[in-house]
Amino acid sequence: MHTRLIGWFDGACEPQNPGGYATYGILLKLDSKTIVSRCGCVGYGKLMSNNVAEYVAIAELLGEVSKYDENAEIYGDSALVVNQLNRKWKIRGGLYRPYYEKAKALFDPLRQRIYLQWVPREENQECDELSKQAYAEACRSASQYVS
Repeated sequence: MHTRLIGWFDGACEPQNPGGYATYGILLKLDSKTIVSRCGCVGYGKLMSNNVAEYVAIAELLGEVSKYDENAEIYGDSALVVNQLNRKWKIRGGLYRPYYEKAKALFDPLRQRIYLQWVPREENQECDELSKQAYAEACRSASQYVS
């Protein structure tokens, strides 16, 4: 029996984009059992954007996928990330460029065994919730330092 490895990724930048808290969420399932569910904050400020967060998210997910010798399906609601990594869209400048380079370096060796597909935001709700959770945690942490 073949195992099925399926992942989702999402990134956000709140309360403003660019310039807010860049956060992400990733989810990886093996035969419908969740094996990775993680969120985090990339950073805060003028060098952060939703595209930075999306690229960090897929890089985190690809790092997890690379631990398995399985074909994988990966879904995300960032048309930019999906189309650039699938070589359909060109890369331009932008805050995300170094994060794209890292994700591409992780994706390229796995390209032959990964199906990377865009999905509407409604089909990525679990990862969207993880990125919102990371934003809430970042705001709580930041408020600890405000007198």
